[in-house]
Amino acid sequence: MRMILERFRVDLAGADVARWVALLEDVADGWPQHLDGSLHALAEGLMRTGRHLTNVDESTVLVRAQDLRLDAYRARLSPEMKRSRPLVSGLMASLPDDGLDEDLCLDVIERLIQPDKRLPRGMDSNTSRWIT
Repeated sequence: MRMILERFRVDLAGADVARWVALLEDVADGWPQHLDGSLHALAEGLMRTGRHLTNVDESTVLVRAQDLRLDAYRARLSPEMKRSRPLVSGLMASLPDDGLDEDLCLDVIERLIQPDKRLPRGMDSNTSRWIT
């Protein structure tokens, strides 16, 4: 991290680089994609401060990193999965706190399936698993 910051001529005077490294490592949860998003958020903060790390607002970086993480996951949803959100939401809201019961799950799916709430193509409500 220090090498990256130095390479991009970030002013490190008075900055606790080790704390930033630990913070970004924690935010990434061991996922390279999340680390990339966290570094992107930090870079945006550095651009706003003229590359002075001590002036970067930590909370703004954390919020932006989380937004980038969610955007990355949303971008992976197929159109079929996007259309099935109401079904999945209804199913999750109907499940008991003590765990998943397959019969209950299938019953809820059958009750929730309507023209605007359907499973993605290739998913069978009778087996509750991918069949293609």
